[in-house]
Order: sequence, then C-alpha cells, then structure tokens
Amino acid sequence: LIWYKSAVKLGDINSNIAIIELDYDKGNWTSALEKINIFMQTKDFVNLSIYDRITTLELLGLLKSDLNDYEGSAIVFESILSLTRKDKYTDEFTKFRAHTNLAIQQAKINRFFESEKNLDKAMEYAQNDDNKYNWDVANTLGNYAFLFSNKSDYLDSKKYMNMAIKFSLDAIKTFELCCEGDSRIGLYHGNLGEYYQSLGKLEKAEKNFLKALEIRVSNGDINHPDNIDFLTNLSKFYLEKNQPQDALKYSKVAYESYKNLLESNNTNIKKQIVSSDEDILFIYNASIIKNNKENSIRDAFLISQTHVNFEMSKYFNFNSFMKSNEKQNIKNIFKKYWKKNDELSKLEKSINTLLLKENLNSLDKKLQNNNQTREIIKSDLLTLKEKLQGNSKLFDQIYNVKPLSISETRNYLGENEALISFDTSNSLTHSQAYIITKKGEKTYEINLTEDEIKNIVTKLRLGTDLKNLEKLPEFN
Repeated sequence: LIWYKSAVKLGDINSNIAIIELDYDKGNWTSALEKINIFMQTKDFVNLSIYDRITTLELLGLLKSDLNDYEGSAIVFESILSLTRKDKYTDEFTKFRAHTNLAIQQAKINRFFESEKNLDKAMEYAQNDDNKYNWDVANTLGNYAFLFSNKSDYLDSKKYMNMAIKFSLDAIKTFELCCEGDSRIGLYHGNLGEYYQSLGKLEKAEKNFLKALEIRVSNGDINHPDNIDFLTNLSKFYLEKNQPQDALKYSKVAYESYKNLLESNNTNIKKQIVSSDEDILFIYNASIIKNNKENSIRDAFLISQTHVNFEMSKYFNFNSFMKSNEKQNIKNIFKKYWKKNDELSKLEKSINTLLLKENLNSLDKKLQNNNQTREIIKSDLLTLKEKLQGNSKLFDQIYNVKPLSISETRNYLGENEALISFDTSNSLTHSQAYIITKKGEKTYEINLTEDEIKNIVTKLRLGTDLKNLEKLPEFN
C-alpha cells in the first residue's frame, strides 16, 4: 500500500487503478469513486493512451453501477465504445467488454432494444474464438437471460421469462464445459431460482437457490456486498413458501450487510436504505412479522415508520407549508421546489414509456431531449433545496422526521382513535398494514395494490369513518 501511494504521486496509471481497486474490492465504492474522479481531472489522465483511458473509464462505469447510477454508468460505457471506434488498434476483447457492460446498464434502465443490439455485437466478438464454449460466450448467454427477465416485467411476462430460463441453462452448461468451478455459475443458478419462482415452479427454484448458496459460500464471505441481492431474493422465496425462520435468517444478513456497506461509504443509513433499496427493507420487515415472536410487531413498526416518514418528507403537504409562519420568499422557493418535483415525476414517466418502444431509433432525439431536460430539472431541484436548507426550520424538520415507536404513538391517540400505517412493496405479492389503538396493536398482510391502498388512504383523509372501511370496494 505504501509503494502504491508513492507511485500514485508520480502519476503511475497502474498504481492509481490498483489503489482504487483496493477500495472497490472492499466495498468502499464512494471512496473509490472520489479517487477516480480526482485522478481523471489530472494531467496524468489526459496524457494517457486510449487503452489506459478505457481501463480507467471501465472502473468508473462499474462504480457508478454499484452505486445505482445506471444512467451515469451507461453514459460512461457509451464513451468507451466511442473511444474504441477512434482507435483502430483496440483489441476485440476490449470491444466485447464495452458492448457487454453497456448492454447490462441499458437493460437496467429499460432500454431493451438497444441492450439486445449490444449483446448481439458482444456475442459476435465472443464467438470469434476457435473454441465456441468459452467464458465470454457463457457470460453473454447469461446476460441475454438478465435482459429477457427485465423485459418480462413490462412486456409478455411468460414468454420472456421462459426465454430467460433457456439462456440461463445454456450459460450454466457452457460454463461447466469451459470453466468448471467458475464462481459465476453461482450467479446464474441464483437467477434461475428467481425465474422459476416467478413461474410458480417452487421445487426447481429452491434447488437452484440452494446450489447458488453453496457456490457463493465456497467462494468467500457470504456477508460481502456482492451477495446482498441474492440473499434478499432467497429471503423473498422463503417468505412465499411460508418458512419465516429461513426468510429472517437470510434477510437479516442482507440487511446488516447493506447497513455496513452504507456505513463504509459514509451515508445516512436510515435514509439510504428506505430510498434506494425497498426490497431489503420490506422483506426484512415482513420476515420479522412472519416470525411472530415477542416484540416483532414493534421492531417492524419502527422500521416501517422510518420508511413512511422519509416518504412523507418528500411529499409534505403543500398547503400546510404555505399556511405556516415561514417568510414569503421561502414559501415562493418551496412552491418552485414542489412544482419541479411534480415536473420531474411526469417527465420520468414519459421517459419510461419511450424506453419500452422497440423502434427507439426514430424516438432517439426525443429521448435525448427528455434526458437532458431531466438533468436540468435535477440540478434546479438541488439548487432550490440548498436555498431552503438552513433558511427554513420547517423544511429542515420535514427532512429529519423521527419515527415514533408504538408506545409513543399510543400517547397521541384518544380512546376511540386508531392509527393505520400501510407499508407497500414492489417486490412481494402482498403489502402490510399496522393498526394501533390506545390498548393494542395488530399487523395484517393485505393483497392490495399500491394504487388501491392510496385510494383507501385518500378516503380516510376525507373523513371516512373507520367502521365504514369494509364498505370500500378495495378493502377485504
């Protein structure tokens, strides 16, 4: 490490990348991202060969992806492809990686048509090898599976999920022929578990999940951040199988790993968990409740309230702010802030609609304009938020709401009052409802969509009496 740091001062590219990779491998992604951004602003980076520039940008793209900035990551890999076209000496493996990485990011942001085109190009490079059963071919087959599974969420679900299963099985078979013992076999067994589960084939799903677990454990520490998604999916599977103890066992490891990851990256743990990875939070919460042990509802309710309060802070009642004692200039800033949030929400829906269209080429200009507009709005929002923070006590309070425990909630309730808190999930087939009264508390699984729950909440806020809830068409 001392040698690397000394060499970095001398501008050695390999040492710069090596020291950044040390952080990357440990899961210190924010630290690695800061270092790579600093390095890219130096003359050393500007004077690099195209090959070394590509090496640096590849790491930047992967870091952005790990930190959930898939749009940013796609832009980086697009720039890498542009560099490979400028350099006639770029080798085919570098081009293969560029098309592969770009395809993966595009699949994550629903740019399915472009993603498939880049995977087709990657497969061309992969099959240039004399040996058709090689690592690149196996990996590309697995990436096709990932693309089709994402596509199944939006388009013909069963058709694309079966395609995902076929490509996953082909990937595993190819890996076993070319690269026996490769750790990526575990990744594709885990993916297969998910795909079979989505089609209700639970026996096949469990077989693949357990095979993936065995491979991941044999290849290193199960607490590593790379295993968070897998453990979350495994927990989800056991929740649906009504095996709450197994679900809690794995969801707790995923939740703690994610907390440790956020701690190492110096972020606000509670806010980051509720805002960036609803799956981990909700599934851990659902596992606690399902175990039905003493205090389980209380633990789960506190987690739920953290989630609810954070969401509430984003959608704070506009009228309440405008009627407060805040100065008029602050209210005017808040009004702009509110309108910009609404504008961003509508624009993002429009972008998602465009991304699902197959003939993206004809829409490319419109999509590009929308993306540029989105970046401008985000920048405006950040500027407005900075003006509000520190100048408005009420605004600061909104964004730092403390969750109430069940006992604290009871102190605010009258004898004939109840608090209902809904916790919705994009992942499981059910949501959760907490009902707290002066004397007790209960939690329920409810098979309602998020929109149906919003409809109930709206009617409650408009004054619907609790005893008339069962008359609402959505309430079971």
